Amino acid sequence: MKKQIKSKVILLVILIIIINSMALGLNALLTDAFAQQPIVSDESTEVFVYTRNERPDPFVSLINKSGDFKDNVPSAREEMMDLVQLIKVDGILWDSQMPLVMINKEIHKIGDIVNRLTVKEITAESVTFAYSDLTYTITIIEKKYF
Repeated sequence: MKKQIKSKVILLVILIIIINSMALGLNALLTDAFAQQPIVSDESTEVFVYTRNERPDPFVSLINKSGDFKDNVPSAREEMMDLVQLIKVDGILWDSQMPLVMINKEIHKIGDIVNRLTVKEITAESVTFAYSDLTYTITIIEKKYF
């Protein structure tokens, strides 16, 4: 008798877990389906909802200077940040006459182009890259304050 009750309780728990996981999956599916369509509010203003896979910069205006919606063209800063993500500074070979930097297991000097980024400056602690009129510095020595 106790075995039957115990097995029914276990079966009930398993059934609850299955139903709960199905509900969560359905909720995620509905969320993705609705997130890809513009939502019209009660005041007839269109609201844009971004999916969780697309993460645009929330501080960039969706409207250009002429009042039209911008195309989905990334800015120079966004392009540069995407290119910087592909760079791994392995080390700096410091020499005041000819500083070198090891990026993605390849040695480069000032003026070399790596992933469309130009090596602009090499110091003993950092590397500065240029892209368009923007610069980005990667520091290899972490400063700790005690």
